[in-house]
Amino acid sequence: MNNKVKVLQVVFGMHYGGTEAFILNTWNYIDKDNFSFDYLYFTKQECPRDYELLSNRSIIYRVVEPKFLNQINFTYQIFKVINKNKIGIIHSHVNELNSLVCFAAYLAGAKVRISHMHFPFDYYNLGFIKKLYRQFQVKFIELFSTNILYCSKPTFDTYNFKAKIFSKSKLLNNTIDIKKFSDESFDLNKIRSEFAIPNGYKVIANISRFDKSKNQKFIVEVFKEMLQIDDKLILLLGGDGILKSEIESFVTLNHLNDNVKFIGIRSDVEKILKITDLYLFPSIEEGFGIVVLECQAANVKIICSTGVPKSTDVSLGLVHYLDLNLGKKYWADFSYKYLKTAKYKNTENIILDKFENAGYGAFNQTKIIEKIYLNEKK
Repeated sequence: MNNKVKVLQVVFGMHYGGTEAFILNTWNYIDKDNFSFDYLYFTKQECPRDYELLSNRSIIYRVVEPKFLNQINFTYQIFKVINKNKIGIIHSHVNELNSLVCFAAYLAGAKVRISHMHFPFDYYNLGFIKKLYRQFQVKFIELFSTNILYCSKPTFDTYNFKAKIFSKSKLLNNTIDIKKFSDESFDLNKIRSEFAIPNGYKVIANISRFDKSKNQKFIVEVFKEMLQIDDKLILLLGGDGILKSEIESFVTLNHLNDNVKFIGIRSDVEKILKITDLYLFPSIEEGFGIVVLECQAANVKIICSTGVPKSTDVSLGLVHYLDLNLGKKYWADFSYKYLKTAKYKNTENIILDKFENAGYGAFNQTKIIEKIYLNEKK
């Protein structure tokens, strides 16, 4: 145990999002005889995946939640964790805050300091002071990261890094546990009865954090238009977030409670996808959108906004991308027509081959990460 290479995964907290899925999928495929993962949270609260991590004998460290006025204390607490525990490899998944994490890790003597970009960099819609601070963050990422990883080129481009750091930057494709999503052993009738879905009703779904970027209000508006065409539809909305109560009120205001079900935070997305006929994913902006891979692995049709990178399509004939400016009526008409089309019959072997050919093979991507952790040359 003591001879293992210890890696500190730095996250806001381990919930059920795409970044967390990426980390755990890496853990599933990494050489556990040689590597161990510990975690650093920016919250004192318990998170949904804590039990799973502790079961893997991981240690969870916690520091204060970062605020604009507590940056020095925040950075110092990170430094203390890394320095006290003599952690040499830091893999930070907190986007612009990778700047302070890698700076603290540099001061603590960590040899490998990875800034991993999972989301686009919010820069253009900020005031003058915050824009200056964003420039400072980018500079610190450039100076104090030994490696910069990103999930898609559009995400990387939003950071406007200097050309000199390109040599230490690398696209690292997100991966998922394909077999978990392609499993056909679920009892579909039992799952449908769990959510009281009447016979003959088609299921539309979205499981996301409730915030502005995920665009759940637009989903409800599109769904309302679809109900004008066919009232035998159910919308499942999963997840939690700051806008959940607002969306619940919007559903009630539009008299949609009989057709819209809020199913909460889910640890069983693969089960929900098995009863889903169409997944709507009209995000305003996405760094990658790992749920697009999950839908394809589960053989589920999905319609995304053009804010989702097209690199998420592994060519199984399941993904469409629409511009949000086309409006809710166009989205509704297109979605209903796509809902009624026959589904491609992709076998598990076809799905595995398509994922591998598109560069989303979990084993190969994990081997790349192992080499970075060991500071090996490409």
